[in-house]
Amino acid sequence: MKVLISLAQIFLRRLPGILGVLLGASLLVSATLRLVPGDPVDLILGEEAHEVDRQRLTRDLGLDRSFPVQYGMFLKQLVTGELRSYRADTTVYEMIAQALPHTVLLALLSVAVSLSLGIGLGIIAALGRRRGVRGQMVDFFALLFAYLGVAVPRIWLGPVLLLVFAVHNDLFPVGGADAGWRGLVLPVLSLGTAMAAMLARMTRACLLEVLGADYVRTARAKGLGERVVIGRHALRNALIPVITIAGLQMGGLLAGAVVTEKIFNWPGIGTLLLDSIQKMDFPVVQAVVLLIAGIYVLVNLAVDLLYGLTDPRVRL
Repeated sequence: MKVLISLAQIFLRRLPGILGVLLGASLLVSATLRLVPGDPVDLILGEEAHEVDRQRLTRDLGLDRSFPVQYGMFLKQLVTGELRSYRADTTVYEMIAQALPHTVLLALLSVAVSLSLGIGLGIIAALGRRRGVRGQMVDFFALLFAYLGVAVPRIWLGPVLLLVFAVHNDLFPVGGADAGWRGLVLPVLSLGTAMAAMLARMTRACLLEVLGADYVRTARAKGLGERVVIGRHALRNALIPVITIAGLQMGGLLAGAVVTEKIFNWPGIGTLLLDSIQKMDFPVVQAVVLLIAGIYVLVNLAVDLLYGLTDPRVRL
């Protein structure tokens, strides 16, 4: 109960900062969209539309008003749930509700694969480095994967996976949510590889540092088994900075999901965002960017809370 109260107090202390970040993000994206060349009315009606129709639609969308008024209308409609798309005859919330579950599924699977593969490889590499030639070979290949995974950009890895495993060999479908779990394999690999590689490097470095610490040598000198020394003493302390890195990588994963979803034709938030940018559907773009910023802020808050629970010495 004390832990829950403490977490609630921390959340309330951070709440003004979170709201400030979200407000700043919404203001920045709203101002940026107004600087984009082109007119949403031309895309909706066509450049040959009658001037009277153009003026009527401009007035209906509120595009004839000043930026502060437009931004105030956006915030009001966002809070009341009345924010509507320029092009689709539906609210922005309904469009997000259709796309968000697909992104959540893709992100959760990518995080699960990244954490298990990255931390697992890091542990194997760190322990193998201390166990003869065979262990050093394992360490070498784990490091090779880590460096390649960080170096290869997602925007290149996705099309290569698609070309090799879907187009040429037909092992997996080209894309889309209709293919079931097989349609998730390539997007998850493309999205999670960089994060797994980063976590593998970090876990290996932290575990090697901890294994050389005095308290680990003392634990071994007391006769504790290797599993107890590694699991109870070394690994728990080594994973503290890894948790921080994992949280920071979440932002990159969300940004990567935008490109990955488009490459694999996955009907998530990223595809919705890029399509809305292309169509100059400003309300959808503003709402989706605000959602991504909110998820990023909340994930980092959760990581901070987990960091404090893992290491009681940390004051949040």
